[in-house]
Amino acid sequence: MHSDALTESRLATKGRFDFRGFYNGFQMRLTEYIALKSTHYFTFAWPALKKRLLTRNRRIRAEDVEIILTGVNLNLFKAQNGTKNSVENNVFTVTYAGSFVSYEGTDPLIRAAELLSNEAIHFKLIGFRKEELNIKTEIQKRLGKNATLLDWQPLSKLISELQKSDILIIPADASNHEQSENRSGLIPTKFAEFLALAKPVIVTSLDDTSKIVQKFDCGFVCEPNSESIANAILRAKNTSPESLKVKGLNGRKFAEKELDINLICKKYLQFLNRILRKPSSKKSNVL
Repeated sequence: MHSDALTESRLATKGRFDFRGFYNGFQMRLTEYIALKSTHYFTFAWPALKKRLLTRNRRIRAEDVEIILTGVNLNLFKAQNGTKNSVENNVFTVTYAGSFVSYEGTDPLIRAAELLSNEAIHFKLIGFRKEELNIKTEIQKRLGKNATLLDWQPLSKLISELQKSDILIIPADASNHEQSENRSGLIPTKFAEFLALAKPVIVTSLDDTSKIVQKFDCGFVCEPNSESIANAILRAKNTSPESLKVKGLNGRKFAEKELDINLICKKYLQFLNRILRKPSSKKSNVL
């Protein structure tokens, strides 16, 4: 089943006339429009978002937009000592956790898994919802015994499954131009949690996670297509356990230095205090 077939399965699951979905999309756009019109100060989780806002709305001043990264609870998301993976015979385990919509880039990941079907690699896919049973069934047919598919997990169970993996992956799909354009330059929220677990990560060049991974040597970077994703997984599998451990620890160190939720909260307080000290603060709104 190829990517277009998965799309058909998604349409069948949600319905071709998903009026609720269309309404929610319209509601989000309307809310954003009103918020931008009535807000004086903004916070964003990455510089690219700030740049987009300033480009779209010339009335907003750069000094009124603060960059505060997405934080992570380092006490909750941490390495688990003595655990390698959850698959018997020490098969190399690649784990994806998240939604199974085209925006997340899961289609190229599934095709990459098919390309690696003869390798000693196991894929763990986490996050299926009840209404996605058709998608889950089709993916299981395609990957067979090379994959473990898990439904949406409570947080403690999710962390345990992530800890029992050799590498974590955040895929992307460059085949959809609009989605690629929207995601370009961003940081997926799960990235902070993945790094905090002291696991190496595989990311694509589509978003800015690649810059962090390259700068701090905490994983592998590939292009947002199935062949490149498959090659990155093979590179990771053929990397020594010692080197993988170092990459994971590098990611954890970055999380401790820049993404600690306590540090993030302090930055929010500093930003709010700066606003409150301004004479016009009583009339200001923050988004």
